[in-house]
Amino acid sequence: MSIQQSEAGFTLIEMLVAMTLSLVVLGATLDAFAGFDRNSRAVNVKNDSQQDVRLATDQLARELRNAVSSGTPTQVPLERATAYDLIFQTVDRGAMPAGSANTSNLKRVRYCLDDSTPSREQLVKQTQTWTSASPPGSPTSTDPAVTEPCPSSAWGGSEIVADRLVNRNAGQDRSVFVFSYTPSDSTNLTDVTGIQTYLFVNREPAKTRSTAELTSAVRLRNTNRAPTAAFTVSQQNQHVVVNSNSQDPEGEGLTYQWSLDGTPTPNATSSRYDYVGLASGSSHTITLKVTDPAGLSDQATQSVKVK
Repeated sequence: MSIQQSEAGFTLIEMLVAMTLSLVVLGATLDAFAGFDRNSRAVNVKNDSQQDVRLATDQLARELRNAVSSGTPTQVPLERATAYDLIFQTVDRGAMPAGSANTSNLKRVRYCLDDSTPSREQLVKQTQTWTSASPPGSPTSTDPAVTEPCPSSAWGGSEIVADRLVNRNAGQDRSVFVFSYTPSDSTNLTDVTGIQTYLFVNREPAKTRSTAELTSAVRLRNTNRAPTAAFTVSQQNQHVVVNSNSQDPEGEGLTYQWSLDGTPTPNATSSRYDYVGLASGSSHTITLKVTDPAGLSDQATQSVKVK
């Protein structure tokens, strides 16, 4: 007895259905891979943008750590310090030009925010170098009340060190630079002891959740701050003894000059002085001026009535 095997197979309609389902599955798989690839590219681009900003803040931090005064008592490392504009002097790590009288190889650096396109702001770096013994004036105003263009053609060339920033996008006013002062209520550049940098980066400004905040902080280690003058007065037997308790923030030695009624007292250049022979009942004004090694000074005055 023979067994007959069926020769029946898939019908044409079944084959078409199977092929259609296979194409749908294949298409969905390809779409998934394409979506994954797009997301991967977007993440890589976002990470690249953030890495560029990190490199910019690292570069700024290195230069700020090497910020120095030019050696002139009236000059300080920071020359302009506003929320979106920073100018300071630092050491140029490049080769010193032959015959340069700029023996410390200093340069002036400016970092500013170009917000002319709020949805794509840029952190711009501008540099000024010199070969003279004394630094030239800043190409732009150092007056914080004056708004300078960024970048400024007065500096010559400029370099974009960070792109795709949104600090001021959509009406926001997020500072790039925030300064720490000692004492905290000061607004003097000589009292700046630290700088914090805040950069908000986003390649898709319409998607606020995509904004990344990158921050850094630098303590100025080469800043010289002015001393604080103060003194005490004691009297006994027509002796008026003045004794300084002045302080220097960096702990440097101070020089002293005492004055009586507006006239410097000869040889009164130590931290303590004894005024002898002042008439009993007379009133006087005593002033102490203290100066640090860099030439920064402060003075204090007291009125005294001789007993």
